[in-house]
Amino acid sequence: MLPVRATTDKTKVDQPLPVAVWRRLSTLEQNADGRNGLQRQRDQTNRVVEAHGYRVAATFEVIDVSGASVALAPEFQRLLQLVENGEIGAVIVSELSRIARPDSLESLGVFDVFAKSGCLIVADGQTIDFANPEGFLTGGIQALIAGHFRMNLLRTIHASKEAGRAKGWHVSSYKALPLGVAWDKGTRRFSYNEHIHRVVEAFRLSDEDHLSMSAIGKRTGIHPSNVRGVLENEIYIGWRVYRDKRDLTIKRPGLDGRQGWRPKTARAPNEIIRIRVIEQGAVSLERFARVQAALSEVRRNHASANAVRHPNLCTIIGRCGYCGEPLYATTNGKRRKDSDQAYGYYCCKSHHPLYSGKIPKCGNGWVRRENLDQVIVAFCQRTLTDPELLTTVIEASARRTAEVVQAFPAPSKDETLVKLRQRDKRLVEMCESEALGIDEFRARRATLREEIAQLERLAEQTPLTKPKLSLDELARQITRAAVRFSRIKDNNEKKGILTQLFAEVFFRHESITAFRFSKKFLADIGGGLLASDTVQLETPFRIREEPLKPPEGHKRCSCCSNVFPLTDFYNRRAQCRPCYLKIHRAHRVARKVKRTSADGATYPKREPERKPLIVFSRR
Repeated sequence: MLPVRATTDKTKVDQPLPVAVWRRLSTLEQNADGRNGLQRQRDQTNRVVEAHGYRVAATFEVIDVSGASVALAPEFQRLLQLVENGEIGAVIVSELSRIARPDSLESLGVFDVFAKSGCLIVADGQTIDFANPEGFLTGGIQALIAGHFRMNLLRTIHASKEAGRAKGWHVSSYKALPLGVAWDKGTRRFSYNEHIHRVVEAFRLSDEDHLSMSAIGKRTGIHPSNVRGVLENEIYIGWRVYRDKRDLTIKRPGLDGRQGWRPKTARAPNEIIRIRVIEQGAVSLERFARVQAALSEVRRNHASANAVRHPNLCTIIGRCGYCGEPLYATTNGKRRKDSDQAYGYYCCKSHHPLYSGKIPKCGNGWVRRENLDQVIVAFCQRTLTDPELLTTVIEASARRTAEVVQAFPAPSKDETLVKLRQRDKRLVEMCESEALGIDEFRARRATLREEIAQLERLAEQTPLTKPKLSLDELARQITRAAVRFSRIKDNNEKKGILTQLFAEVFFRHESITAFRFSKKFLADIGGGLLASDTVQLETPFRIREEPLKPPEGHKRCSCCSNVFPLTDFYNRRAQCRPCYLKIHRAHRVARKVKRTSADGATYPKREPERKPLIVFSRR
């Protein structure tokens, strides 16, 4: 039964029910020419509004936002504000999956706002009220089905892409093609295009002229940061190699909920794909081998020359605790008083100068490098070296975080083989009943036989998995690695252990809020329990007490750490007036000392050059 009118008093005339219309597309391609995804949603929602006389208070059309991260979109936040404030009585959608496709119980929390506010959801002509038991059951089942469909779709797409890569096909966008390489969808073949001469010239300049990456980039028009990737790509000798893959357990959407990216992880040795795709390479094998040897020598020289440098402990594993972007190491123009080196800082990607104006800035600012390095070292020495404390932290995180909800289990190889054989039988029956042509039957059966053969080979090569450890034993194994870390003095070795131990560590200013162990580390010790779980800390770990936020109209001095009114600061200065004058006087004294010679004599000040006075006499 659809709601039609909203009444406030029996003596007043019924008013049309105020509603909001919500339309969403997951990708930009769904809104391209020839696709009527958004227009179809418009037609369905408009029919519902016109049929029941609703008053449309707001309309939202969101594109390039996944159903799993729709809660991050600013448009959805405005919709929830209308719901919480009681400005609308229902939300009109073409289907419930347009609001959300939950992939965890945390995603189901968006429907709690509708239940508490009494707002209805009208999906495909059906009214869902999450405030009553029937609507809670119906809407919850529909939401879970939508999330289950998304999980299965991602798994199917990933499996089909892996099968295509194993056959030597290009399964990604044309933007992922290497420079000078083309892909023909009709013949399913790789070839070299008109830009291959730039790649050949880059190999020649590296092999014969021994130029740097920057010089090669200027000569060939390739960006200097991409030259090494071009010179190391084996497709220019005819081989397509896949040594890494996307981690399907992690997704990093944009700050506004738009489609983001998934981090890459190294493939296991038995997962690496290497297949011949072009018979005649653009570069000879001898030249390619010489260039690889030269690149290896450059890498070794760089490592030996920079061995004494202070490594950035948080650059590989560090993530922003606000937006999830990686941490970058940077410097400013100020120099240390005790050396000529500049102060080092960590900053979120959204605050890095290279991405200024491209990414919205989050609430995380610049943090001194030595301060954050001390935090990660202290965290490993205090938290990870105590098995009982570590067990308590992990158990508390498992009770609190919604990420303990795992994805639907993937079918085993035996179940997949049974299904493929059943499909093979159905193909034979369709051919016997003349519902399928002979040519199509042979092509589809050959594909099925090839998939069955691949699964049988994988079943024979599957290694024995280690038994999973209990939580207490897992904590003891992690503690052993942390104790080894606390005994090491070399920062380079510390960074190596950190990258092996952690996959991600989330920082907010000078505190750690969450972390995730490395899959390889957990696989080595047999602890697959936390392979994809992020451990949330109930109390952020910090070694310094976070200062209180100054009251409105006040500011904290960066020198003496005292709070003063804004009138006690010069314009755009972080120091209060007394501290700034003190620093300014010290700089003036330092400049006078620099003008003093080694024997103690001071150079005289330069007098301004005076022009001779010309006097005109009258006669």
